[in-house]
Amino acid sequence: MNLVEATSDVKWANLQRTENGAIVYFRVRLEVFGVPCAGRLTSWSLEVSEKAHVLTLHPPSGPMLFELSSMPPRGLLTLLEQAFGTETVSKVHM
Repeated sequence: MNLVEATSDVKWANLQRTENGAIVYFRVRLEVFGVPCAGRLTSWSLEVSEKAHVLTLHPPSGPMLFELSSMPPRGLLTLLEQAFGTETVSKVHM
């Protein structure tokens, strides 16, 4: 996770579905790294605004934020639901 925190300029990430969750792969310089995320311990959320689309994975080791260039396709949302369950929605109190 120290490497993920130090790497704020990741150009791509790949999410591989596994039997017990998923692995997030990303490249730093010439190396590819993977962060396992256990399905039963990880949640996810998607924040959509006019300015940005941010996907956040919430594994026990700390949140991973991914700024998306566009709205994620339904296939990615389905993959996230299969790996981690339904989306975590934060409630806003007024």
